[in-house]
Amino acid sequence: MPEQAPFPQPFTLAATDGFPLGAFLFDPAARSVDATGSAPRALVLILGATGVRQRYYRDFAGYLASRGFLALTFDYRGIGASRPERFSRSLRGFTADMMDWGTKDVGGALAWAREHHPDLPLALVGHSFGGQAFGLPPEIPALRAGVHVAAQSGYFRHWSRGRWKLAWLWYVTVPAVVRIFGYLPRWLGLGEDLPRGVAAQWARWCRTPRYLVPHVAGAAERYRALRIPLLAWSFEDDGYAPRPAVEALLARFENARVEHRHLQGDELPGGRVGHFGFFRTGATEVLWERTADWLDRALREGTGPAANP
Repeated sequence: MPEQAPFPQPFTLAATDGFPLGAFLFDPAARSVDATGSAPRALVLILGATGVRQRYYRDFAGYLASRGFLALTFDYRGIGASRPERFSRSLRGFTADMMDWGTKDVGGALAWAREHHPDLPLALVGHSFGGQAFGLPPEIPALRAGVHVAAQSGYFRHWSRGRWKLAWLWYVTVPAVVRIFGYLPRWLGLGEDLPRGVAAQWARWCRTPRYLVPHVAGAAERYRALRIPLLAWSFEDDGYAPRPAVEALLARFENARVEHRHLQGDELPGGRVGHFGFFRTGATEVLWERTADWLDRALREGTGPAANP
C-alpha cells in the first residue's frame, strides 16, 4: 500500500522573482485513509489578509478539501513561513511592499497552479487584502470564479464611525512608527509584523479616495477584465470592512457577475462574524457550506473558455 501523503502537505513555492514562499497544499486524496482518490474538481487559491498568517485559513482549506477541492494557502513574503530566518527578530531592513505581495507572490502561486495542475479550473478566495489582490497580477489564467470575504477599499472616508481615528492612523501613526522602527511592529494591533514598504504603501493607499487604483498602473483595467462569477460576503458587525467600503471595491469589478451577500442581525451565524470570524470553526461553518455550494454551481455553469483572458 502506498504511503499516505501528509495533510496538509507543506512545501515551498517560488514567487515570480524567485523569493521562497512557505505554502500548504490541501489535497482531497490525502485528507484521510479512506480517501477515494477521485480527481479534484478545481483548485482554490486562498489569498490572505494583511498581516494574517496562512495557518488562520487551515480549517477552511481543509473543509474545501472535504468537498473535493484542491486548496492552496501560502504566506506573503515577510509573514509566517515566508519570513527569512535572519529577520526572525526584526523586519528592519527587509524589503517588500504590497505590490510585491499582489504581483510577485500571488503571481508565483498562480504560476505553480498553472504548472502543476494545468487542467484544473481555478477559483480564488480573497480575505480583505486578498480580495483587493484580484486586480494586481498581470494575468490570472483559467480563472473561473472568485469569492471575497470582508474585502474592501481601504480609503478611510468609507468609514462613518472612527473615521478620524483612521485618518490619524494612516497620516500620522503608521508613517511615524515605520520611520522609527524600520518596519511596523505587531504590537500596533495590525496583525503580524509588517515590512516597511508594505506598511508605507498600505497607508498611502488608505489616504487615497480611489485606494490603490491611482497607484497601480493597469489595476482599473484588470478589475474590469474579470468576467467571472464573484461572490462577496460582508458582515454588519465588521468594523474593518463596513458596507460602503465593500461596495466601493466591488464597483471596480464592472464586468463580473457579482453576488453580494451582506449579513446582519439574525443572519449572522452565532450572532457575530466580524472581520475574522468567517474562517473560525464553529457557527460560521454554515457559511463554508454555502460558499462551497456556490463554487460548485459557479464552476458547473462556467465550463466554457476561461473568463479572464
